[in-house]
Amino acid sequence: MYPLVLCCLWMWVLIFFHLPLWRCSQDGIRRLLQEQFLREKRNNARHNRQLYSYLLSRAYQESVQGLSSIKLLASIAPFLGLFGTVTGMINTFQSVASFGLGNPRALAAGISEAMITTQFGLLIALPGILAAFFLQRRACRDQKKLQQMTAELVRRSGE
Repeated sequence: MYPLVLCCLWMWVLIFFHLPLWRCSQDGIRRLLQEQFLREKRNNARHNRQLYSYLLSRAYQESVQGLSSIKLLASIAPFLGLFGTVTGMINTFQSVASFGLGNPRALAAGISEAMITTQFGLLIALPGILAAFFLQRRACRDQKKLQQMTAELVRRSGE
């Protein structure tokens, strides 16, 4: 159960880190991109297009940084829950081997451990996968907006 709790806490820390209130605003990112583009542009149109593409891709990479960790933790959680299920069932069979079927409490404790870890693993995975999906979608949408807002940079630099 401890690995599941650590997985859950780490995943939610990463999700909260990706919330919009901790992130730079769209206008702030646009301003930074424009400043860096204007600082590094040359009289070469090809260089300017490549620089613009590089700056856009770097902004996108910064916006999706950590999403793969959220996806990984959300994917691992059900397997950790199943691992708890296996250990709970092993405990159940050990109690049956020791006490026989005459001690229902020992039997119920192992089955309870098995079901709780499975349930907790699935409970961690579902919001993690949903959050990763929505955060990824928001990052793609923000990238398209940023590209639309800054497209005139390359046009103006080619003139």
